Amino acid sequence: SFRSHRRGLASYAERAIRDMDRLVLASQSPQRLALCRQLDLEPEVVDPAVDETPLEGESAAELVLRLAKAKAGAVIDSNPDAIVIAGDSVVAADSEILGKPSDVVEARQMLQLLSGRTHSVFTGLSLQAGSRSFDNVEETQVTFIELSSAIVEAYLSTGEWKGRAGACGIQGKGEAFISRIEGSYSNVVGLPVHKLLEGLVELGFSGGSFWGTYQDG
Repeated sequence: SFRSHRRGLASYAERAIRDMDRLVLASQSPQRLALCRQLDLEPEVVDPAVDETPLEGESAAELVLRLAKAKAGAVIDSNPDAIVIAGDSVVAADSEILGKPSDVVEARQMLQLLSGRTHSVFTGLSLQAGSRSFDNVEETQVTFIELSSAIVEAYLSTGEWKGRAGACGIQGKGEAFISRIEGSYSNVVGLPVHKLLEGLVELGFSGGSFWGTYQDG
């Protein structure tokens, strides 16, 4: 009957999603790719080409979640058989949102603002598989030491600030600026891996050597 045929199609679709073993990373961030590889995941990398301009009055948490969902959404239509992973990170100091600096002048201003104080790193994570999704916003508190002008200029000369929210790379030389972290370290790098794991399990990912011995239940 038509009804049983529809039930059969629905069951097939559910199995297809549950048994997905293909991953697409909607990001050109080498840091996010490296975090995936730590879990023995080897996603295909696609540039989502999303406008990252904040909306007026948008909070840091709202911004990163909106952009993560937009990045995943920009890629999922052309990859219907995959789980798409997308993330977006910003730094927030008081009410000011710091994204990626456009030039060395802006990078210097960001480092001077963060010097000797605690700021928040927000990362939005969005996983999409067909019509299903897993979304999360993670916040980590990071405290910087006092940065002298000489230290700031020396760091800027390395170029490590390029493409980094808040003009600092925690997994590089910038780690020397950090006296305290409260929350997920990987969240500051670019993806909260504990939430990535949770989302992949929820969406039924079945691939990768890490998952070879994993059986839900």
